[in-house]
Amino acid sequence: MKKILKLMFKAFNLFLYLTIVLILCLMLMYLTKTKINKTILPDVFGFTPVIVVSGSMEPAIKVNDIIIVKKTHYSQLKPGDIVLYFNKLQDITIIHRLIEINGGKAITKGDANFTSDIPFSVTQIYGKYIVTIPYIGQIAKYIKTHVIVYYLYAAILLVYIFLFIVKIKKKKLNHKIDS
Repeated sequence: MKKILKLMFKAFNLFLYLTIVLILCLMLMYLTKTKINKTILPDVFGFTPVIVVSGSMEPAIKVNDIIIVKKTHYSQLKPGDIVLYFNKLQDITIIHRLIEINGGKAITKGDANFTSDIPFSVTQIYGKYIVTIPYIGQIAKYIKTHVIVYYLYAAILLVYIFLFIVKIKKKKLNHKIDS
């Protein structure tokens, strides 16, 4: 029974390490892609995490929430959908509710705003809002603005993984010597 528990614990640890490495790789990809080109959003299987920086969609979506946006063609959208689009005039991405699409132009409006946005080309729409992960954006925003912290975490994790692999190899070597 103890061997089974130890094996399960090792498997869980390995799963946890691999998950953390995957998350760190995705974060690194996200940081580098957004720094290089603001119009290209990094995605994983068509889904993109975005940190909300304004209160224009409150109370539905709050500042520092992370939202997940699914890459969606504008022809699949309907009025009332919350969409993410790239505003070329301000050089930023905006998450607002779609009011209408007419003649190749889209009109959106933030729930907390009094007026709708200036019409823009439907080709600027990136995708449709799927879900909110509340408050996690504060952590991600801190790491994004303090890149050194991210690299420090990554270095610590890599050292930890290296030590874990060395420990496993030592156990295998000791097991062979004992046999």
